[in-house]
Amino acid sequence: MKNVCLHHVTTTVFRRMSACIAPTVQRMVASTALFLVVVSAGLPQAVSAQEMQQAIQQFDAGTVALLEGNFQQAISLFGEAEKAGWASPELYYNTGLAYHRLNKLGMAIVYLERAKELSPDDPKILHGLSVANHKQADRFSILPAPFWKKIHRSVLRVLPITLSYWLGLFFWTALVSLWIGYLLKRWRGDWWRRSRSIVAMLALFFIVHSLASSAWPPFTAQAVIVSTEARLRSEALDESEEVIRVHEGLVVSIQAEALDWMCVEIPNGTKGWVRSTSLVGI
Repeated sequence: MKNVCLHHVTTTVFRRMSACIAPTVQRMVASTALFLVVVSAGLPQAVSAQEMQQAIQQFDAGTVALLEGNFQQAISLFGEAEKAGWASPELYYNTGLAYHRLNKLGMAIVYLERAKELSPDDPKILHGLSVANHKQADRFSILPAPFWKKIHRSVLRVLPITLSYWLGLFFWTALVSLWIGYLLKRWRGDWWRRSRSIVAMLALFFIVHSLASSAWPPFTAQAVIVSTEARLRSEALDESEEVIRVHEGLVVSIQAEALDWMCVEIPNGTKGWVRSTSLVGI
């Protein structure tokens, strides 16, 4: 009889504890799921194995065409590989080289800049970009970036958004596990408090870094002038005042868009509106 009563009391207490704990655990799980949904929306989609194989075949065929001097064919084949979802420094470098051989300076710089983004220290890419830039007609002084942007860019190079996202998820999961241990297994003591504080700070840092870098990237979207000459105007109208003329191959920063016009900033800080057909994004 005593055992039955003890069992009844134990069951009742456990049910009451579960009723208190369950909402807390559910909130933790719900917040983790919300974090996954919000941040995962910005992650790139994976390329299937079949698409990757097709892209590699197109790249190999394009490389053969490039070596044989069939530059236009090489560009078409490289374009097919790019459409399949493949991106690599080699693909962009070879595409830029093919455009350069066809004297299409603007498109050559577009692809060489894309290759540089993926492999910023590759001497071959840097040399090719230097040769192409030497042919560019415009020579402007470069406006220095604000110090906070320099710091953010340095952090982002070491800690990319995707890596920060996964680290934030890892430490957030660890924090949830610590709280579940506190509620279910009665974890206590200084070690638990210290672990909770450290893990919470790390999770917060990585999560904020990934979300903030996605929402306010320190790298302004850039484009290259691909027309022989482009006129920057004070407004998005053909009749507006001409601010300055720029030439093929100049890298500009995109500030705003309006229909078929783009507001751009050239390296010395001068801004103006230009037809979007004169640009190709990097």
